[in-house]
Amino acid sequence: MKKLSFLAMAAVGLLFAACSSEKDVADNVRNSNYELVPGKNSWLALGIALPDGGATTRANEDLVDGIAAEYEVKSAKLILFKGGTESTATYFGEYALTPTTFTNETGDNVPQGNLEGNTASGYGEITTTSQRYVTQISNPNLGAEDKLWAYVILNYADNNTGVNASGKNFSEFSKQVLTAIGIGTEAAGQGVIGEKGLVMTSVPIATGAGGTSKPTDGTKVTTLSEIQPNAIFETEEEAKKATNPLTCCYVERAAVKVELKNSVSTLEGGDIAFAVTDWALGNVNNNASGYYNTRQFDTDWMGYMNMLAPDNTKYRMVGRTAFFTSGHTPNGYRTYFGEDVNFDGHTGLINSKLANDNYRAFSTTGDNILYTYENTIDENSMIYQNTTYVGIKAKIGDGSDFWVEEGQPKTKLDNETAIATRVKANASSTFDTALGTINAAISADLNSTSSTIIAAGEQGANSIDEVSYDLDAEVTLGSVDENTAVQAYTYKITIKNIVAKKSGTAVSLTAAQQTAVENAVKALTNVAAILAESHTNTTKFFKYAGGVSYYTMRIAHFGGSDINSGDKNFQNGETPWSAPSAAYNNYALIYPTDGQSVHTTPINYGASRAAAWLGRWSIVRNNWYVLDIKKVEGLGSPVPEDYSGTGIGNTPDDNPGREYYIAAEVHILPWAKRYQSVNF
Repeated sequence: MKKLSFLAMAAVGLLFAACSSEKDVADNVRNSNYELVPGKNSWLALGIALPDGGATTRANEDLVDGIAAEYEVKSAKLILFKGGTESTATYFGEYALTPTTFTNETGDNVPQGNLEGNTASGYGEITTTSQRYVTQISNPNLGAEDKLWAYVILNYADNNTGVNASGKNFSEFSKQVLTAIGIGTEAAGQGVIGEKGLVMTSVPIATGAGGTSKPTDGTKVTTLSEIQPNAIFETEEEAKKATNPLTCCYVERAAVKVELKNSVSTLEGGDIAFAVTDWALGNVNNNASGYYNTRQFDTDWMGYMNMLAPDNTKYRMVGRTAFFTSGHTPNGYRTYFGEDVNFDGHTGLINSKLANDNYRAFSTTGDNILYTYENTIDENSMIYQNTTYVGIKAKIGDGSDFWVEEGQPKTKLDNETAIATRVKANASSTFDTALGTINAAISADLNSTSSTIIAAGEQGANSIDEVSYDLDAEVTLGSVDENTAVQAYTYKITIKNIVAKKSGTAVSLTAAQQTAVENAVKALTNVAAILAESHTNTTKFFKYAGGVSYYTMRIAHFGGSDINSGDKNFQNGETPWSAPSAAYNNYALIYPTDGQSVHTTPINYGASRAAAWLGRWSIVRNNWYVLDIKKVEGLGSPVPEDYSGTGIGNTPDDNPGREYYIAAEVHILPWAKRYQSVNF
């Protein structure tokens, strides 16, 4: 008796077993590796084990199940390949599997249970396990060195994934671009789970551990499951009785999961109210870009290491805890990065600037979760226009309009009346020029034999020889630039509190005489010109219409860390980084190609830019990024920021001195869990 079995996991798993339909065919017609009769049928016993997702941070590999909809199986397909190696194996058949019922596993997914790399069976990666499937296949025509390989895709039916293996070898098939991840709004690139469930495909796993130490020489990364010769059943009855799976086939969700939380009600200091009202994802892929059939993992990455990373995450690309749970056989280690469809060119990302119709309401009582396509970035392309981010709309104060002056603290909010006061305060140079001109005009008039000012007042002993006055400004607000929220305004200088004096003492005038003197002063040639002129200055005021402030938080994959460590700005995680202010906005200095910082005393981060920082900024499939806002230090932008190819879009993701105003924890749950934080 031969038996064949697989465990498909990380997002879902499948267990298979099969045998030839004729036991007593002569050995000379059977392949040297498998006792199969070409053209005849065998039976596979199939079981599905649904996972908790992925690991948490590379530091601890904690696991959680997620919600039922994320591991629900509504359709399943087994695709079989044959060949001497995984990369050259060619397609020979596919079989639709009818979903079945599942039984929850217990005792696994203990938070931080794997912090030290424990291998006890209590900390597993499987959420539910199915009852047995049995399906019939036709035996392939095998060469002497051929092996059988299995690939699994779940929830593919009617999801418009576009999966097609016919006539392809696995190397080609693995890079086939699929077009749906299982959300209801594929074209938007972000949304909730659709009716057909989240798509899941086979996942690359490593045969050796990473984390604390470099995977040993000879460590391989494979996606297909090799079917062992002793794993084939010859009859349907034997397949139905199959036990003790021998081979594991892991799959993972094609989607990325992002969750936003907020525990802040006021800006830092406690005087100004803060409330998240809406949120969305920016710079995302969609079904026009698609995603590779299987996550593309480069074995060269296994040796990448950041010298300053915590010891147990130094070799960040491969986990240090084997897949295991009670009743299942360990079969390798997780891999934690991948090359997506726009890894180098980064064409096709949408929503570089989030329009209002991209946002969805933020719930203060329920979950705030979006699913999206993966977006991974090579080490030479970590700039704003390439990085997926969370866009946040928040209501500041009571929701009334307010203004902020450029250069002033972002907690100093002005109303419309205060703008006039601040314009006047900023117009001192204009006022100084006007003062000189007005004083000269008044003096010339008073010294003239035909003075209009003196004529307007009392003659003789009380004739006027001096005029005092105050200068003010009348401010008029104009339109607001929709791209920058800069408030247009003009102001005109006005003369107020005009007092006629003689020898420094105010001259007593009738009301009619006072009016005549004021009119005479205003009518002086140079004075009239100044009073008629409209002025602007370089001071900018930004209008926050409706009290709305926009924040953005780029999502780090290996760059996240726990805010409780005091690391507010993604400095640690698996890819520690820092740079002096001299490196500001200079990619070559921010991420040196040799991995050596440009500090006065250089810091050795790694053997190269890639070794030190590849994967610092990215979102990877089957990862759950939880952004938990913990502190808001000031205002964000009055308009959504534009991360297109000009201006801020070309700014490196890390910049010395870059301002942040929200402090948030980011967790990546298994799925996979990471911690990262940022100041808004």
